[in-house]
Amino acid sequence: LREFTSDENILQQVSNPSSERLLERQLLLDTYGKSGRIIAAKIIDGEIHYFHFGNSNGRILPKPSPASNADGSPIRSALFGVPIIAQTVDDKGEDILAASHPVNSLSIALAAGVDLSEIRDPYIRYGLFTLLVALAAIIGSCLIYRKYGATYIDYLVDDLIAHKEDAKVSRKELVDVKSKHAKTEAKLEESENKYKSIFESSEDSMWLMLDGKFIHSNKAALKTFNAESIDDFINIHPSMLSPLQQPDGSNSYLAAENRMEQAVKNGYSRFIWMHKRFNGEEFPAEVTLTRINVDGRVGIHAMVRDITEKKIIEDNLQEALKEAERANVAKSEFLASMSHEFRTPLNAILGFSQMLKAQYFGPLGSDKYYEYVSDIHSSGAHLLDLINDILDISAIEAGANPMEKAYFNLYELVEECVAIVDPSAEENNIKILLDIQKGIPQIYAHRRGIKQVLVNILANAVKYNHTEGEVLVKSHVTNDVLTILVKDTGIGIDKEFLPRILEPFSRADENSHMAQEGTGLGLSICQKLVDSYNGSMDIESTFGIGTTVTVKIPIQSENLMRDVG
Repeated sequence: LREFTSDENILQQVSNPSSERLLERQLLLDTYGKSGRIIAAKIIDGEIHYFHFGNSNGRILPKPSPASNADGSPIRSALFGVPIIAQTVDDKGEDILAASHPVNSLSIALAAGVDLSEIRDPYIRYGLFTLLVALAAIIGSCLIYRKYGATYIDYLVDDLIAHKEDAKVSRKELVDVKSKHAKTEAKLEESENKYKSIFESSEDSMWLMLDGKFIHSNKAALKTFNAESIDDFINIHPSMLSPLQQPDGSNSYLAAENRMEQAVKNGYSRFIWMHKRFNGEEFPAEVTLTRINVDGRVGIHAMVRDITEKKIIEDNLQEALKEAERANVAKSEFLASMSHEFRTPLNAILGFSQMLKAQYFGPLGSDKYYEYVSDIHSSGAHLLDLINDILDISAIEAGANPMEKAYFNLYELVEECVAIVDPSAEENNIKILLDIQKGIPQIYAHRRGIKQVLVNILANAVKYNHTEGEVLVKSHVTNDVLTILVKDTGIGIDKEFLPRILEPFSRADENSHMAQEGTGLGLSICQKLVDSYNGSMDIESTFGIGTTVTVKIPIQSENLMRDVG
């Protein structure tokens, strides 16, 4: 033990045992049988060094072996923290049954082993006794047959002659059964040959497993894991082809056992796993485990697909997506924060041009000056509308568009919106009709946001309507959902352009109905606002007949009530 520890207390306790401890140790060794022995091991300078104890004093120790050697032996498994019981071969080439366990306090592993021949002998003796009994039973049966068997056969012959026709039918049925059985056997053989062909020719690594270990492998596994021969995989646990831990921190041995248990229980299991090639290189893999029958026993068909390139592509796409999202958020935040800086000079231009148009301080002189000032005011107002729309949609995307909820009267809100677009409607003799549900109490919702949505929809209904056309506004509340419907008799939207109508900056060169002044952001802003309220907006249109826009917004849903609280 001096190879493992310099603790004098431990060494003294071992070198000066009491008679009681000697008796316990002798009883322990007797339990192993005549061939029982204990082996201790420790990793020193990257090699496994072995030390014998037990009934095998004087035996030649095995040579040190590399700690990275994936031989799946019990002593190596224990050195890496995994206790195991397995049939294996000792350093003399003898078959033994071995059990190993880690001793973490000394950083060593202990393995107890006993020769299989010592275990098998009692069962062999019992088997010979059973065979003798079976032979006696067979001989007795033969003697009984010699005395009574001939009479019984004569009886069977007489019965077949008496029932000749039935015998013919039975013979025919027997032939049919044999024929069906032969066909079934042929189909089964064909199915097995197809499976073998797929197994051997697949480009994915495949194994057959029994009792948690590989018993057969295809050639593709050699290339994937940089193995020299198929024998490298035989009788090893899947965790031996994996790092000690998976990316989620779980122990590979325990995680593999759990996955195999799930496959046996459910018939199928599919997951992502970190594997390790024989050269030590780790790689991500997609693993599929399927429960199968192997020689009458429950086994597992394992398929491993290297997804290294796929993961690289996915990671690059995810990073590009995150970068694009960061850039979009930065743009939106920038525009939202620049709201004051954009609007202040434009408001000054509009204010001064309005004063010049009104000639508060005297005539401008030439009529051309008045015309120019009017153009400046009109252009400034148009530019301010454009900037307002851009800032609104950027603020919504950046989440910087706070709109507090408040109690309000629905009918009054609709009237306010109609009053805003009414001057434009009167210029073209367009009638605006209202159909608002009566008796609706005050509702609690985002008043300013709903007003902006309704104004934008009404403005489009008037802008793209025919002279002397009509616009119908209907609204009601059902099951805590506010529904607003705006229907016009305008030019409508072509069905090919309808799916893109909500895209920002949809313009005239895409469809004739957009050949009007505007930013092309109105409906896009409406959609984003409605989405932020967990609502919906549907557009139905027939080109040349008109358009119907239906907006539904929850006004007392659970998420809004939490805000109220």
